[in-house]
Amino acid sequence: MPRALAVRLTCQACTRRKVKCDKKSPCTNCLKHGITCVVVERPRWPRGRSGNQAISREQDLSDRVAKLEQLIEGLSHSKRGTGNGSSSGGENTIPSSGRSPKSPSERAQTTEDLFHLQPSVIRQSADSRERHPENHPELPSEPVRRRILVDIFLRQVDPILKVLHRPSLCAYLLEGKPYLDYAPEHPVPAALASAVFYMASSSLAEDQCLALLAERKETVLARYNDETMTALARVDFLVTNHLTVLQAFVLSLVSAWLRRGDCKIS
Repeated sequence: MPRALAVRLTCQACTRRKVKCDKKSPCTNCLKHGITCVVVERPRWPRGRSGNQAISREQDLSDRVAKLEQLIEGLSHSKRGTGNGSSSGGENTIPSSGRSPKSPSERAQTTEDLFHLQPSVIRQSADSRERHPENHPELPSEPVRRRILVDIFLRQVDPILKVLHRPSLCAYLLEGKPYLDYAPEHPVPAALASAVFYMASSSLAEDQCLALLAERKETVLARYNDETMTALARVDFLVTNHLTVLQAFVLSLVSAWLRRGDCKIS
């Protein structure tokens, strides 16, 4: 990246060691310890974005985290969420079903009818894997499963947990477009997608999970918990400065909390 178009950030070694970096190439700390200095740069923002707007963005994130803490505290006293209706007829609730699992095509159509979303395609990540035996054709394929989970998240989770920018998320997961300014194969949006699938799975009741995904809820949760933890580790979620990674981590925490307790978002 041309120097005039880039802003140099703390190098990877200093970030990992949590020490101050002078941002030279190589930096003084790396020279002193005889290690390779891997320079980290970001594009230079248009004038006006790096000052008050950055502060405003951090404040907005802080406010959202505070609201999330309040929501979790409220959920700890009640198994019912604070949506716009009751669990039996509310707008944000997926109806329960005691019927046997449907075929993938019927299941996709049912989800479409429930959420009134236009048909779209979810990009399947390169490292996603099918874990279903070939002798179970009634189980939905991974792309169909993820489409269903995105619909569930948008309908049942997003109206309550406002931690993501819905238009950007829809463009990424439903239209196959890049997420925000990330490159198409960047691991950060992939981590967010995994957290969305995990959160959506956590919001389902057992009978809903059987009806829509043809699997027990715990089986689905275990799969997406593993996928999310692997994706977060891949993007160094403990030391990263990506807001998207923090959002994915918050979703994973709420999902894990719902999984441990017998609570649901409805």
